[in-house]
Amino acid sequence: MSKLYKKYQELKKENQEKIYAFKSGIFYLFLDEDAKKLGPILGLKITNLNDKVIKCGFPVSTIQKYLTKFKTLPYEIELIEKIEDKPIGKKEFTSLKKYETLTCEISKIDLNTLSVSQAFMFLDKIQKQAKNILKEITNG
Repeated sequence: MSKLYKKYQELKKENQEKIYAFKSGIFYLFLDEDAKKLGPILGLKITNLNDKVIKCGFPVSTIQKYLTKFKTLPYEIELIEKIEDKPIGKKEFTSLKKYETLTCEISKIDLNTLSVSQAFMFLDKIQKQAKNILKEITNG
């Protein structure tokens, strides 16, 4: 049995009503009964994870689109970012997304094109954003 499916079963024992989306590589996946419920509603293709388990999913890059769709559904949906982690709440997810956005912003900067004053202004901006994210995480 895969770690992914084992975690799915553990979570379903805790709360049969919640639907869990597992981040696996560049996709979020729904398994078994969750896939049966959401696949048709969201227009996702249902395939086999293995010979006994079905799945459906969507690319991580489309998360905002699906978060919007999730709000219209009568289900509580939890995103599992890592199999070892417990489901993260909306506040933690928001902080994680802000951190990812900040990281992307940093990675796009071409240091060779910045003047010293621009570099310091950029660092100041990034430091403030990072402190705000850290505050959100630690005050939660």
